[in-house]
Amino acid sequence: MQHATANHKNFAQQTELNTQSFLNNLRHNVQQREAKALATTMQSTAPVTFAPEQEDLTPFVWVTMAEIYGSQWLNEYGDVPNQQWTLEIRKLTRRQVTKGIEKCKHSGSPFVPRLPQFLSYCNGEMTAEQKAFANQLKQTREMLALPKPEPNEEIRKAEMAKMKQLLRGAK
Repeated sequence: MQHATANHKNFAQQTELNTQSFLNNLRHNVQQREAKALATTMQSTAPVTFAPEQEDLTPFVWVTMAEIYGSQWLNEYGDVPNQQWTLEIRKLTRRQVTKGIEKCKHSGSPFVPRLPQFLSYCNGEMTAEQKAFANQLKQTREMLALPKPEPNEEIRKAEMAKMKQLLRGAK
């Protein structure tokens, strides 16, 4: 029994080390990709909207989303963000990014968000699906808020008689 417990403990420790190693490697890959994307962006004719004094949150977003969604995120988007994700994340503040990540965690969706959906989460906007859900929820609440009908003694007696007849016929 002690041998099995020790094996389990060793396995858990090794898994933790593997996970930490993977996340460190992921962070490193994101940072390298970021440097390459920034160099490419600087060479393009498009203006860069990333303010130098603003913190680049792209590595934070990428690693956090990989931690939340696991292999689904990595299979969908890879170890490093593409240029479009990088440019859009750089336009966001830490507060917006945090808001977007929290909305992802609490969205109830099993799917990784697309860039437009993530940006709408960050900016506090609702997606079309969220608007439809909110509308349906509002209608349901209004329906539940309707007053209960007054009891009708005649209907009650008629329904009781039907139930008794059904029960007698079932015997």
